[in-house]
Amino acid sequence: MKKVLVVGLCLLVGLVFSCGKQATVDDVAQMIAKAAGGAEKLQSITDQVSTWDFTMHIMPPMPEQPMAEGAEGQEGEMMEQSAEGSGAEMGATPQTMPMTITYKKPNKIRFDMQGPDGSTTWSSCYDGMKGWEVAMGHQKDYSDLQNQETETMAATWIDGFLNYQEKGLTLALLPGELVDGTKYMVLQSTDKHGNVQKYYINEAMHVIERQAGEMVGMEGTKEPMLMTFKDYKMVDGVNMAHHVAQYKGSGEMIWEATMKEAKHNAGVDDMMFMAQPMTSTQ
Repeated sequence: MKKVLVVGLCLLVGLVFSCGKQATVDDVAQMIAKAAGGAEKLQSITDQVSTWDFTMHIMPPMPEQPMAEGAEGQEGEMMEQSAEGSGAEMGATPQTMPMTITYKKPNKIRFDMQGPDGSTTWSSCYDGMKGWEVAMGHQKDYSDLQNQETETMAATWIDGFLNYQEKGLTLALLPGELVDGTKYMVLQSTDKHGNVQKYYINEAMHVIERQAGEMVGMEGTKEPMLMTFKDYKMVDGVNMAHHVAQYKGSGEMIWEATMKEAKHNAGVDDMMFMAQPMTSTQ
């Protein structure tokens, strides 16, 4: 009878413990990988192209653009036309637009937003070392903070925390938390620049459902934010969140995105991530 009770107890706490042995960060990293499709599957993926419906709830500030001599009178009209083309008028009702995310291992990623006519109105690209963005024909290099944040995002985009040390990350397992009735394991990640994020892993499903920490906001400075990952579905053997959202620390939603389609090993060319002049019509 005593033996039966011991075995039963081990089964009950087996999610985080193994008969008295507390799970390590490596155990949790493997749990996440297994829930995402397995280490072998994740490591077999070389690139990914996904399409999304993207909705901006808080509009970003209009980029400053150099003004040609004698063009002062045209400035307001040009900015209004650009905003209408992107569906991102300041103070307007949030509108949904198509977005494409192109990724290539080990750490290259690009985001492209399309307007109503199908033209690209906004692009953001990271080539593995540095990044830049283009809005309404105006190109701007990433700040150091943006480069640091994107570096970690790109390194973990497909296979998460597998080989996390090689990605320059230090992990720590924090006490579990109960959020909105869901039990979470909490994994803290610190990158080589000292930036810290907390990831909330669903104890039952082993998928990441929340990410919290200071993130780069639209003004270019770091502020407390929260990201949520919901509606996980299998796509070509990979368990992917089909709804992602970002919130201010106050709880106000900044943006949300719903996945429409994802393709793996599509043969993405490195040219997609090369620094080059880009315009809003490319």
